[in-house]
Amino acid sequence: MVLIRTVQDLDEYCYYVAGTVGNMLCGLFNLHSPLIGKRRMESLRKLAVSFGLGLQLTNILKDVHEDRGRNVSFIPTEMLLEENLSADAFLNEFGSPATAKVMTRLLRKAQDHLRDALEYTCLLPRMEPRLRLFCLWPLFMAAETLVLIAKHRSDASQDDKLKISRAQVQAIVRKTAMACWSNTWLRAMFRNTMQELDRALVPLVPLVPLSALPDTRIVFTSNAPGHP
Repeated sequence: MVLIRTVQDLDEYCYYVAGTVGNMLCGLFNLHSPLIGKRRMESLRKLAVSFGLGLQLTNILKDVHEDRGRNVSFIPTEMLLEENLSADAFLNEFGSPATAKVMTRLLRKAQDHLRDALEYTCLLPRMEPRLRLFCLWPLFMAAETLVLIAKHRSDASQDDKLKISRAQVQAIVRKTAMACWSNTWLRAMFRNTMQELDRALVPLVPLVPLSALPDTRIVFTSNAPGHP
């Protein structure tokens, strides 16, 4: 099996696959729009790689089971070893507390990158709605995908690729088309999705069967006058 050893190796892979694309798009956007000046371009370049890493990491987390069929694992070995897992055990025991913990850490990492992606998009000129939508659609689709992955990270029976619904895609296209002019609206939309992700990532507390609880008896006493 082809393995990714460290988180740094994962970041490097994502950079060459998607981060470089982010840098290239900065140049293309600059050539396309006279509204993107030198200072704005410098700010965009600082976030461009993180944008690409967020999208690529989302794809990796979405495709963990499919990648197994290709004999590949992009989950860093060092993270697995911290939970006493191997690459095979990660998938064979998917849904266990240990695998859910690894997935949670990677989901948080992707979440941080998508926050940068939102700031990147908000830096694009408001009078360039097509450029904004070009970034907003994959950004919000990735955000909704993270929510879906988070909700299923402890689903031991989850073998198929997770995909957001067509209705969700249509809603993203419709809402971003209306909100792309306003950074305030875009941030509010993104904040709502991130709050849903945060709720989905609340640490899971295993239920304890009643039979396993200690036998606790409560004895009532009274010190009222007239009682012994």
